[in-house]
Amino acid sequence: MDDAKNMASEALQFHIDGMIDDGETIPSPMPIEEVMHYRENKDAVAFLVEVQTPEDKFVRVNITIAEGLLKKATSHASQHGQSRSAFIAEAIKDALQHPKT
Repeated sequence: MDDAKNMASEALQFHIDGMIDDGETIPSPMPIEEVMHYRENKDAVAFLVEVQTPEDKFVRVNITIAEGLLKKATSHASQHGQSRSAFIAEAIKDALQHPKT
């Protein structure tokens, strides 16, 4: 079963990457209960498969930031057991979820 899950994850990731390369829209995931309602899936063994979406893939960026601010970000991240990159990503997510008006 573990091999099947790993192979399914790889196959789905390959398919999604191909769809992205072809400019196709990636459908939203369906709840497993909904998938199992299809007659052709009634005898199937269902399990969840994780894949990376474009938002999940990491890319290296080069930014310009004030040296003092960078030092503060590095110190804050270190004090909270984070990498500087993780702290900056978290700050961006927070700013996007709570925009200033």
